Amino acid sequence: MLILAVECSTKIASLAILHHKKLVAFEKYEVPVGKSINLPLAVKEILANNTVLPCEIELYALSIGPGSYSGLRAAIATVSGLALPAKTPIFSIPTPDVIAYQYLQKHSCNSPLEFIVIGDARRMQFWYRSYRNENGIPIPISDIGLLKYSECLNVIHSHLVSSEKEKIVDLFKPYLLSSYTLKAESEYPLAATVAIIAENCYKKEVSTQESNVVLPIYMHPAI
Repeated sequence: MLILAVECSTKIASLAILHHKKLVAFEKYEVPVGKSINLPLAVKEILANNTVLPCEIELYALSIGPGSYSGLRAAIATVSGLALPAKTPIFSIPTPDVIAYQYLQKHSCNSPLEFIVIGDARRMQFWYRSYRNENGIPIPISDIGLLKYSECLNVIHSHLVSSEKEKIVDLFKPYLLSSYTLKAESEYPLAATVAIIAENCYKKEVSTQESNVVLPIYMHPAI
């Protein structure tokens, strides 16, 4: 299967092409705060540089948040437009699932049995999802939920993983003793991982994603 994957939920955007489980191409871009990359142009370039035609793509895959509002909108609009002419299927993945998978792949030997992927949801809240480590595979044990900053003491003894580690640590500080060290690690979701998850899961979950209408995961209504 030839897969084009897109990841634009954080300040590190990326694109990847996967063919029969082999990574053919990967590009990474640093995105300024509040901005998004010229995604249609970036997709055009990665396809052209690897002699791949849009009509040859068999599956599009992307992460759908929580994350950057502008990045998620750009990714969904671009992928939906590319998939429309041939009705190519789209596989969508919550961003914390991508982060959790990557984290366990990198730290399989010393990963905790349970951990939490967490990010800043703004409006004095974190978003989070809890996972159990089953032989290197992250199994969600909670829905994606919201946690008030003032409630962070509920998770301070958990192992935290975030694409915003420095910011998360700073947001926790007012509620912690100065001598307490938060157990937190940094992990940015990447399009290459999105493609691998899609390759592994698409056929198993196709019945749940028959529609090509992709909706982002926003933790708050847009204002």
